[in-house]
Amino acid sequence: MEKGINDEGALDKLYDAYMDNDTVNLLHEEFDYIIEELREQGQIKDLPYVQEEKDDLINIVANIVGEVDVVERENKNVETFNVANFSVVSKK
Repeated sequence: MEKGINDEGALDKLYDAYMDNDTVNLLHEEFDYIIEELREQGQIKDLPYVQEEKDDLINIVANIVGEVDVVERENKNVETFNVANFSVVSKK
């Protein structure tokens, strides 16, 4: 829409092509330079990549890489639930 295209079918095709391209970044590369400069000035405080929480849950700050595979499974009571399999990568 920002490019002046208002044909919804064409926008859907553009979106699908965009999402199929793993090399496309969502943010302009200039953001990386700005972020690094702010880090050097001490204006960005990095949090640890793994943050422990209660009930054995862990928050991980990282990027998902590759495909996300969602699979439906059944428990012993024959109740269905979804499981997501994916890989993450983070800089330490």
